[in-house]
Amino acid sequence: MIKTIHAARESFELRRANRAQRAQLEREIAGYKSSSDRLELEAILERYPLEDTRDLWAVLAANRI
Repeated sequence: MIKTIHAARESFELRRANRAQRAQLEREIAGYKSSSDRLELEAILERYPLEDTRDLWAVLAANRI
């Protein structure tokens, strides 16, 4: 039972950390206001593999200018 509680607590803490990281990412990307800023960011992201940039692309898609 103790292991189950410990595992649940770790899972909760991980989800909380992921939500905080996602919120920070959204705030940072919100700073890219103009179309040229956004195009520059997209050009940078295209240099990296999708598995490394998937979260960034998802935030960009959700916040289209």
